[in-house]
Amino acid sequence: MSVLAMLADSAQALQVLAPHADRLLGASHELTGVQVLRAWRRTWAKPAQQHREYLDLYVQLQGHDAAGTATQVGIHGIARQGSVRPDASGYSCCLELPGASLSYERMPFDRHLPGLRTLLDIRGCTHALSVPALRHLGGTPDAVALVSFRPGQRAVLRISRGPRALYAKVYAAGRHALHAERLAAVGAIACRVPDCPAVPGLLGQNARRGVIWLAELPGRNVGELLADPGTAANIRRRLGDALGHWHRLPPPPGLALQSRAELLTEAGRKLLKLGIAVPSLAPATRTLLYRLRHRLPQLPALAPSLVHGDVHPAQLLMDDERNVGLCDLDELAIGDPERDLAQLCERIGGDGVLDGWQRRTARPLDAGLFAWHLALSRVDRAYRDFSSAANADAIALAEHLRAAHGSLA
Repeated sequence: MSVLAMLADSAQALQVLAPHADRLLGASHELTGVQVLRAWRRTWAKPAQQHREYLDLYVQLQGHDAAGTATQVGIHGIARQGSVRPDASGYSCCLELPGASLSYERMPFDRHLPGLRTLLDIRGCTHALSVPALRHLGGTPDAVALVSFRPGQRAVLRISRGPRALYAKVYAAGRHALHAERLAAVGAIACRVPDCPAVPGLLGQNARRGVIWLAELPGRNVGELLADPGTAANIRRRLGDALGHWHRLPPPPGLALQSRAELLTEAGRKLLKLGIAVPSLAPATRTLLYRLRHRLPQLPALAPSLVHGDVHPAQLLMDDERNVGLCDLDELAIGDPERDLAQLCERIGGDGVLDGWQRRTARPLDAGLFAWHLALSRVDRAYRDFSSAANADAIALAEHLRAAHGSLA
């Protein structure tokens, strides 16, 4: 197993990093646990560039000092095969491992998210909150927790006061303003349509910190609800029904077109990377890409609509009255509604979803277009599995590719 693959696995990462506890945790410390929270494999679609491969990491380290006092430290960075390179993306710390190098920063520092350090401190967060956000909480918060973190890109924090909560989304490169504008526009439209999915209410933004404040939506993650076979079919129908309402909303101005050609180009890059990294998959990836390209000109020219762009169970909530909430609108675009449906059906199955959607939309579902998008979604699934586990299972990846071929039958 390669060093990168070991660093992507919590148990194996402990073996690799334990000898460096003094550097990672402090003098006279012992490293006792590693939790890999994010490991993303970065590869290229050209064989000559494969030496540039690296692993994007975010891990939580647990240990204790000589007196037995517990220590917990989060680090994020990049791991590369081979020797340490001087241009390690500007990270201030560097660790030489057997056959690899790890360039990293300690949490909560992220040079691309300068507001993160302040917001993870309860006092700093309180001072940064907007007036509507404080009003939503009913006073100053008593807890701040990091929910998700993509180093250099964005972070999501949950800020609470007793049972009440809101979320802070911190963005790099000033992207917060664009997302705030889109969310406000979509929210103003969606709230006027009965049975349309609710979206998080915008509670303001802080330009200095690159953050927007969002009200917490009620309900439970539908992934949990679908675990009950007695209610799963009804939940799928309700989700399809809600997406049908969503796709009839007039898109707010300024959204980009999610073109089929661009989606195919992206799928092509992913298939090329899979074929290079796992040579046994190369024949299947080449054939699948040919079939996707051949099918593209045959797809119908249909009017695009508002699409979420990244529909999966973690983005969907449902309360006790079966009201649906739709989170994480960062990928909002104009495109084929079949794309949203394919993403959801690839995760939870299509039984009930398509029937529910069809009842609420102004045009019939195009089966050929849905099948094409379903194949793309299965390529996405294979690539996610490959990239999030540096030692990907070739058999499982091949199964995803076979399913994508099957979608085009």
